[in-house]
Amino acid sequence: PKAGIPTSIPFWERDLGSLIWNAKTSDDVTAIIEECIKRFRAKPIAIGRENNSGTIDVASDPGLALIERLTNGIDARIELAVRLSAGAVQPSSPEEAVRLLFDVPAGGHGDLTDTERRDLAKGLVIGMHDSGIKKLPTIRVTDTGIGVHPSTFSKTILSLNENNKVGLDYTMGTFGQGGSATLSFSKYTVFCSRRHPELLGPGEADRVGFTVAFREDTDPDTARWPRYVWLVKDDGSPLDLPVDAFPDLEHGTRISHIEYDAQGLEGQFTTQMWQFLNNGLFDPVLPFILEGDRTATEKKAGSRVMLGNAARLSRVDRARGDIEIAAEDTHEITFKGYGTVAASWWVLARPAGSPSKSGPAESYASAGDAVVMTLHGQRQATKPRVWLKDTTKLPFLYKDMIVSINTNGLNGAGRRELYTSTRERERKSDLSKQIFSDVADLIREDDDLKRLNHLARERRLAEAATAANEKVQKRLGKFVKTK
Repeated sequence: PKAGIPTSIPFWERDLGSLIWNAKTSDDVTAIIEECIKRFRAKPIAIGRENNSGTIDVASDPGLALIERLTNGIDARIELAVRLSAGAVQPSSPEEAVRLLFDVPAGGHGDLTDTERRDLAKGLVIGMHDSGIKKLPTIRVTDTGIGVHPSTFSKTILSLNENNKVGLDYTMGTFGQGGSATLSFSKYTVFCSRRHPELLGPGEADRVGFTVAFREDTDPDTARWPRYVWLVKDDGSPLDLPVDAFPDLEHGTRISHIEYDAQGLEGQFTTQMWQFLNNGLFDPVLPFILEGDRTATEKKAGSRVMLGNAARLSRVDRARGDIEIAAEDTHEITFKGYGTVAASWWVLARPAGSPSKSGPAESYASAGDAVVMTLHGQRQATKPRVWLKDTTKLPFLYKDMIVSINTNGLNGAGRRELYTSTRERERKSDLSKQIFSDVADLIREDDDLKRLNHLARERRLAEAATAANEKVQKRLGKFVKTK
């Protein structure tokens, strides 16, 4: 045996564990399935229930589905810290939990040093890897959270519509569909998880649970819908291996989405995915790492600490581009019977003499999601820039604005009326209409924004006049030269 390779287990267990931990391609997964059939007589069973495709296929956005995995990773880290405190700490929100248990300042992790922030982010990593198909990367999410025991797989990470987080006020994922939405965008999904050894239940052995989930298609000539399945042992019990088969897994969970249909996010992780995650997790209670190794460019880039746009906007002086904050403000709005929301906006600008030609807000949000509604920092709904143009009457300013609507202050009734389980859009309700209407009124009536809009108008007119003069001068010069 080579140095560092465990010899206390059979080599087939070591090799299978390595294959599960490092799976990237369909061939890797085929090898895992074949070995499980050989060693455990593995068979597929339905996830949750037989007619599960209607629930799993409900999401339409592969990016937002991935954010659910990151949210679960943050929740797992918080839950681990709470459980290890042995009841000494019972936070009432995710924000309070990270302040008490992770020493995050009251102003958020944006107030930490770069070194402190990276050390904190190492507990949750999302990576882009080569599946062998350029447009379908393998996307892997790994956390060092509380982990899941094999015996509870069917009630946790391989469940549908369970109430695991109900009553846990310090978690973020209570109102969401959950990570099961990612299954519909993956050819295969490989799971492995180890419960923290100090938190094993009565009779639970310290083992690593694992499985492969995938869509089991039916005959296209039949009317029966496909179903999503996961592998178990022949007797129906979960697949597991000794902890020595996973030397890099002290506790926590790794989920590998093989050939993920990322739809526009499959490019370099330093561009599309980086921008999307910063806006999708606008103000995450804990930072995380984004990395990739598909190309030489990604390998050279290393990894990036993901802060969310709220923290980025609070420290634009550290931005790689030349960007300034021309205006920012926050207002709290109260809704009778529902609680409060906090509306914040930022107007971004280029400093005088900047050579950059791109809009200052482009690296923070696309045109389709310049307005973000969040709960505990996670995006719940968006409005496009054109909504700002139409409702705020700031035609020379709206392209440079980022708006956040923080709904942490809403009570349960307000959240139920506002949110959908996929987090792709808000419910069309009286409350949602009133929130967006009130935010638009605040922006439209703000004197500072009116002033900036006027200045932007004058600047544009001056630029247009200068451009027209230059054009006339060029035409006149050409005329004089030729005549």
